[in-house]
Amino acid sequence: MAEITAALVKELRDRTGAGMMDCKKALAENNGDIEASIDWLRTKGLAAAAKKAGRVAAEGLVGVATDGTRGAMVEVNSETDFVGKNEQFQEFVRDVTQVALAGNISDIEALAAAAYPGGETVAEKLTSNIATIGENQSLRRSVIVSVNSGVVTGYVHNAAAPGMGKIGVLVALESTAGADVLEPLGKQLAMHVAAANPLALNGDDLDADLVARERAIAEEKAAQSGKPADIVAKMVDGSIAKFRKENALLSQLFVMDGKTPVAEVVAAAGKDVGATITLKEDVAACPSDDRIKVPADKSITVDLAGHTINRNRMVSDDDGHVFEVFGTLTLQDSSNDQAGVITGGWAKHGGGINVSKEGTLNLEGGAIAGNRSTSDGGGIYVHGALCMTGGTVRDNASQGNGGGIG
Repeated sequence: MAEITAALVKELRDRTGAGMMDCKKALAENNGDIEASIDWLRTKGLAAAAKKAGRVAAEGLVGVATDGTRGAMVEVNSETDFVGKNEQFQEFVRDVTQVALAGNISDIEALAAAAYPGGETVAEKLTSNIATIGENQSLRRSVIVSVNSGVVTGYVHNAAAPGMGKIGVLVALESTAGADVLEPLGKQLAMHVAAANPLALNGDDLDADLVARERAIAEEKAAQSGKPADIVAKMVDGSIAKFRKENALLSQLFVMDGKTPVAEVVAAAGKDVGATITLKEDVAACPSDDRIKVPADKSITVDLAGHTINRNRMVSDDDGHVFEVFGTLTLQDSSNDQAGVITGGWAKHGGGINVSKEGTLNLEGGAIAGNRSTSDGGGIYVHGALCMTGGTVRDNASQGNGGGIG
């Protein structure tokens, strides 16, 4: 049996929000396997949410470049967020993205061996940058997207400089329609991809292992209902159908209006101009997770002081896009007009703040406004404790229960 270390328990707690003893038991039942333990906790209803497997805990920037019917996106990782603000690092990201676009290079090893402006290879320039900047950096991935006729549109969220930022998206539209129609549509669709984080273009294209994992969890949970086998089977099928619908781009509700499936948005745009528009491909990359986490053993106080924390409606596949609370968070606003606000968060549970089972949120000032969840608790999702003696929760939205507080 694998040794269940404190570090292993902490990692599982951080990823699920489950209690310490529950995490210990889950790890013991699953021989120390983190992913299996997450599934075990979910089947028992003890995990706040499943975190995306293989998440990259790295900083850096994503470069995006397009040229008519082609587009390239390159992710360059660094050890800390500070390097992303370095002009030398930004110049490298910009240049290497152009190299990938010009050479149609999607293989990361081929990109590293490609010629870099000035006579070096990309790999040699990267090695030089590591020496002069003083921090390790790496090429993580390169993506090329193209269409025969139409446009490839790029979008950068949280831009650090033109053409690069924390999240990059490429959307390919195949059509005979003009660029004046396709470019704005592609931009809106790219913004949707950044916000809704689809896992595939169509429901049938979802990773088979991912669907099998969700089915196993749904079967375990449905079996606990005590209902007849035929009803349990229907419950499982319903859960998987919902999972496919919510995680495939074409069936997701368009973030711009919150009610129209993306497939219908594309079809309507084509009908307006008398041309068929096909959403051929979407690709998104994000090198880091910038949520603010309050550890289980910590108690912190945040004074907004009239300022705004804005996530610009960028979605997280985790819970609590702005704050995730495992310990105690006290939120205050010392400004005279109480103008401080947490806004723009978009997550599965708790678009603004997710309070885990052991967590406590003391809301004493400020506003939780303009956040959204794809499940429950648009503004705040409370699995633990909420003490509200001031502040406001307003103008949030949820696709499930509790637009403001769930």
